[in-house]
Amino acid sequence: MSPDLVLAHQLADAADAISAAHFRSADLEVETKGDGTPVTEVDRNVERAMHALVVEHRPGDAFLGEEIGALGESDRRWIFDGIDGTHNYAAGRIGWGTMIALEVDGEIQLGLVSSPVGNRRWWATRGEGAWTAPIDDLADTTRLRCTSPTSLDGATVMAMPPEGFLVGWRSVVAGRLAQGELARHRSFALDVAEMAMGNHDATIILNGGPWDFAANVAIIEESGGTFSNLWGDRRLDTYTGVFASSAIIEPILAKVRDLLPDVIDAPVRAKPIPT
Repeated sequence: MSPDLVLAHQLADAADAISAAHFRSADLEVETKGDGTPVTEVDRNVERAMHALVVEHRPGDAFLGEEIGALGESDRRWIFDGIDGTHNYAAGRIGWGTMIALEVDGEIQLGLVSSPVGNRRWWATRGEGAWTAPIDDLADTTRLRCTSPTSLDGATVMAMPPEGFLVGWRSVVAGRLAQGELARHRSFALDVAEMAMGNHDATIILNGGPWDFAANVAIIEESGGTFSNLWGDRRLDTYTGVFASSAIIEPILAKVRDLLPDVIDAPVRAKPIPT
């Protein structure tokens, strides 16, 4: 493993220890953020612990976390989601985990997703492939390969989050997806990592920040898939993303764009899309 990947696993170990210790805790307090999504103090504590390790081992690196924001400036930036799937975590369901990525000169070079209650990790570094292993036996690795359908006929496409978790135009699009035949709905981004295991063919995300996309970009691209936001580029700050094989990503993008309300138009692709 590269030194950065070793550190990523150390960060995940620290995150897993905190989140697993408080999972299904009777005194877990859940707050609602301004965007309507849940957060707990465990989310923040996980990110603080990972930031402290970055400062200790890579003091010159910058940091971006969903809950504690952007810290430092550098051409190397660690991007974290302390607990992805907080709504599941808070409800005592297993669909949650930690996401870790390293961006160098604007490109994602490393991604790791850890699911402590599922005893599973997925990771990738550029040029080294994507891998998965049980957390309790990280030497028992399996190389990841996305499926490679050549058309949407028969492809299994997941969309997340479902309509009830969204507001504004995203809720409109999710509702239209639910009424059509393009996608089934799921509710947590660990599904993207599972896509790299061949469990489904594509994933549409309608409400995600850089911390939701970054780790998965490395894992999916190193396992043979590709990533695009709804406007056809690889920017992580538009709150939208599609992961799929290169053969079906354009048909998916075309179908989803057909569902977009008229207020979301082409000029928006040059900047983060409105909420």
